[in-house]
Amino acid sequence: MKNIVKLLFIIGCLILFNINTIYAVEFEGNEAHYNNLCASLEAEANKAICSDYMNYLQQKRSNFNQRIEEVKKQLAQAENNSKTFQIEINRLQAEIDALNERINILTKNIDELTAEIDKNQKEVDAIRSKVLKRMVNMQPSMRFNPYIDFLMGAKNFNDLISRSNGIKAIMSHDYNTNQKLDELVKKLNSDKLKLEKDKKDLDDSKLQIINHQEDLIIKKAVFDELVIELKKNQEDLMSQGAQLIADINSIRNSIGKVGKMPTAAGWGSVIGGNWYYTSGTWYYDTGGRHLGVDFGASVGTDILAPANGVVVQSYNGCDTYGWLGNSCGMLQGLGNQVRLVVTVNGSLYGITIGHMKLDTPISVGTQVYTGEKIGEVGSSGSSTGPHAHVEIVYLGEESYWQDDENSAIDNYISSWDGHLSFGAARYSGEFLDFACENKSTAPCRLRPETIFGS
Repeated sequence: MKNIVKLLFIIGCLILFNINTIYAVEFEGNEAHYNNLCASLEAEANKAICSDYMNYLQQKRSNFNQRIEEVKKQLAQAENNSKTFQIEINRLQAEIDALNERINILTKNIDELTAEIDKNQKEVDAIRSKVLKRMVNMQPSMRFNPYIDFLMGAKNFNDLISRSNGIKAIMSHDYNTNQKLDELVKKLNSDKLKLEKDKKDLDDSKLQIINHQEDLIIKKAVFDELVIELKKNQEDLMSQGAQLIADINSIRNSIGKVGKMPTAAGWGSVIGGNWYYTSGTWYYDTGGRHLGVDFGASVGTDILAPANGVVVQSYNGCDTYGWLGNSCGMLQGLGNQVRLVVTVNGSLYGITIGHMKLDTPISVGTQVYTGEKIGEVGSSGSSTGPHAHVEIVYLGEESYWQDDENSAIDNYISSWDGHLSFGAARYSGEFLDFACENKSTAPCRLRPETIFGS
């Protein structure tokens, strides 16, 4: 009996597993269809399948959250390694700077000492020349002492005393001259020894500089690899975050009915002040995917709506200044951000703008027109400096989306499944397939540089 119960239990589990598997296969890739079905009047008639679809979405969200946690751990490790190497690089650079300063001081000391030695050498040579000349003049013959001859030539006692005092003065001068010569020679020799020591210290310091610089080059190379890895992990995290399904019903309730909005006759500016490109679309200069363009500008610079539309997602809560590897933001690492659906020249576009200043992103449901302020430039999330990250996804022609009852924007929002990438994949190996230059149908990604120019 027990075995029969166990068997029935196992069979039941297998049936449930197979049902869930069937539904997972059926729902996978058909989310847009079931989003429309379960958000329409037909949902009541399809209550069972819509309930299963909600379970499928919940499981999908759970799976994505697990993957995000794994990437976050990798990101934290890469960030710690990056910080450790940056500290070591800063230490080596400080030592190199100190050695350069020491080399400058030693070089100055050597120059001054060399000049002093040259001066003293000339003075020693001059004194020696005088002494030698005097010795030659005083001793024309080895048989007589010239001082005795000078004294013996005195005419009287007073002359003898006078001559004696003169000889004493001369001998005192000669003694002082010899003493000065001796001191100068000693100082000259001492200076020469110090000069040799300073030159050796200079050579040693230069060798240390070379060794430190080689070490610094190696560590910077490793650091650059870590930064590339960090950006890759960050992009993976953002890619997975982009697939997280937002609370679409809550978003729709916040937005309400937008109605017909006039299409903008061309694109407006994103930045309301001076700006410059810091990174281009598709790839960073150092490697790693980059699905938008970065506009460098000072913190607090106005960010403007580039066209007429509505805010469909907004996130606020990250510090204005983040750091490389910071995962703050709805799209992990993008910091404070907004997403808009806009209309330009009869076409719909999804716009993502990130790294905003804290407390400046405009709220969900706000209708905006070209040139209106929607936030301010910051450096929130994974960022190394103030800038606005901008992505543009082409969503199709308004004529495709609109009908007699609803505007194109309203119909798009009704069908939107809440994916933060607007349906244009961010995954490695797929993201370029969604570039408009490689894909002729919506949704596809545009290079913002081609729109906003230089």
